[in-house]
Amino acid sequence: IRGAAGTAGDEIYIDEVGFDVTYQASAPSLDVEVYTDALTDGMWVGGWTSPNFTNTDPVREGIYSIEVTFPNGDEGWQVGGLSINVQDYDFLNASIYSESGTTVGFVLNEQWGSQYNVQIPAGEWIDIAVPISQVSNGTTSFSQLVIRGAAGTSNDTIYIDNVGFN
Repeated sequence: IRGAAGTAGDEIYIDEVGFDVTYQASAPSLDVEVYTDALTDGMWVGGWTSPNFTNTDPVREGIYSIEVTFPNGDEGWQVGGLSINVQDYDFLNASIYSESGTTVGFVLNEQWGSQYNVQIPAGEWIDIAVPISQVSNGTTSFSQLVIRGAAGTSNDTIYIDNVGFN
């Protein structure tokens, strides 16, 4: 900031100089964490893919997100090992990112008939709250979660962050 040509000796006062920034809302807090930076490998991992747990871009919150590529639509990321009463919670939460946009399915405890599909927009994080009633199919305890490509999706890469229950 400087005076215009020919304005010698003028005094000005400057305060609050900066840039207008649109902040992304912080990710929802989780009552029970399944995957966050604090649990960088989840509780255990199986399933059909080889996830990258040290992915650093893009990340929803913290340092890492899980990078998963689905070679075929019926493949996914699997985590489990925790035994909690899912009836104590209303939602299964996750943050998902896809560069090109895709559809992912959420499956709890291998209740394949209760898969809950969510459309992921291209190029932005989406915070998902899946109603427990939609994926529990009457089961009362959590032992396994699968986030997988929906039918017909191939070679999609997604990024997963902040998985847990509220």
